[in-house]
Amino acid sequence: MAYLGTTSTAPNVPHLVTQGISAGAAVGQPRQWIYVSTHISSDIEAVNFFTDGQKLGFRVGDMLMHVESTVYLITSHAVVAVGATTTDLGVGTTIGLGS
Repeated sequence: MAYLGTTSTAPNVPHLVTQGISAGAAVGQPRQWIYVSTHISSDIEAVNFFTDGQKLGFRVGDMLMHVESTVYLITSHAVVAVGATTTDLGVGTTIGLGS
């Protein structure tokens, strides 16, 4: 299944869940996002899977927690590149698995 971004009639986009509150937070502190979907980790790691990362507000260094909703596998990914229509995530690290 393809990613349903901000231009979709039924979007399923990542959500920002934490960010710093200090004056310098907007510049240098990474933020954390969560994305819940049926996609597997290797799907979202594909370059340009998220076509609207810049519009959503992704920044290089941000972290994305991905929850694979069918098996509750949780992986953590770093945002390594963001462009107008491109986003690249680092290879995920598994941090949890539902039973």
